[in-house]
Amino acid sequence: MPRYLLTIASTAVAAIACASASAESIRPQPEPGLWRSEARTLINGQDLVAQMRAAQQQALQSLPAEQRAQMQTMLDNQGDPGVQTECITADQAAKMTDPQAILAEARQQMQNCKIEIDQASESRLSFTGRCDGNEGFTGDMQGELVMVSEREMRSRFTGNGVYEMDIPDMPPGQPGMDGGPVEIQHSETTRWIAAECAGAPPVSSR
Repeated sequence: MPRYLLTIASTAVAAIACASASAESIRPQPEPGLWRSEARTLINGQDLVAQMRAAQQQALQSLPAEQRAQMQTMLDNQGDPGVQTECITADQAAKMTDPQAILAEARQQMQNCKIEIDQASESRLSFTGRCDGNEGFTGDMQGELVMVSEREMRSRFTGNGVYEMDIPDMPPGQPGMDGGPVEIQHSETTRWIAAECAGAPPVSSR
């Protein structure tokens, strides 16, 4: 996944995690095993993954046929940057509902953000927050995390502010990426797909 998507996603979910550290644990606890996440991020209403791929395809047209085929194969092997599979162990699943463990990780990830929470129910947590330069983003954000079941969780957030980061492979002049006003919308659905991880990477810090 491109760095900017990792930044946005980790900002959203880590903010939720930070909020949960001062609230009651969210239930139910996720079931250990292989999980698949599907995410979509819009910046100022535009899907940047789609734009990045369009720019890559345009660049490929200027290459010799053999080199173009090699580059196309490499891009195809990268897969969909909005989809990830990760392994959650029993220990990791337990820590996902442990406020102290979550707080320690969130403090490390988001040193320049302040979060306030409202736990609407045992399975739903909403939050609002302010970031001052965290990973290039300065502004306000709000969102929620919902534990739909032991095998499904959903998160979303919206951020409004300014965002400054050099993003490789993006078309020049992309609105909102040069310190101008930006609205970030991120949504993610994560589902359990198997009891065995079969060599999948462990769940990443978010």
